[in-house]
Amino acid sequence: MRGSDYAGRRLAPGAALLVLLVGAGCSGEPAVVKVSGKVTHNGKPVPGLFLNFEPEKGRPSWAITDKEGRFTLSCFEDNDGAVVGAHRVYVSIKDEGQEEMRKYRSEVLTDKEIQTILKKYGKYETTPLRVDISRRTGDLEIKLD
Repeated sequence: MRGSDYAGRRLAPGAALLVLLVGAGCSGEPAVVKVSGKVTHNGKPVPGLFLNFEPEKGRPSWAITDKEGRFTLSCFEDNDGAVVGAHRVYVSIKDEGQEEMRKYRSEVLTDKEIQTILKKYGKYETTPLRVDISRRTGDLEIKLD
C-alpha cells in the first residue's frame, strides 16, 4: 500500500466523525428552541411591538407582535426561536412602513399607555422584564402592566 493511500484511509474515518459531530450540534452554538406567545397591557393585546430578547450568552432573538399581540421569536432564521437561558427583554415601536399596524394599535391602546410601556420596558439597561427560556418553553404570556 502506498503511503498516500494509507493516509487517506486513516483520515476518512476521522473526517466522517467530524462531520457527524458538527451536524449533531457540537458547533459551539447554544441550543435554540421555538418560542411564541402573546403580549398584553392591562389585558389588551399590544400590536406592532418590536420585542428584543437578549440572552446572557448567545445570539439575541426578536419578533414583532401581530394585531392580536402574538409573536414568534427569530434568532438565526425566521421563526426558529431563542437560545436556551436567561433573557433580558426590552421593547420598541418601529412604525416605518407600518401605517396599518400603527392605526390598529391606536384603536386598542392610548398614546399614554404606549408611552407607559416604552418608559418601563423600552431600554435594555432599565427594563425589569426577564424571561428564562428552557427546552420546555412553548407559549409565553408577557404582561406589560
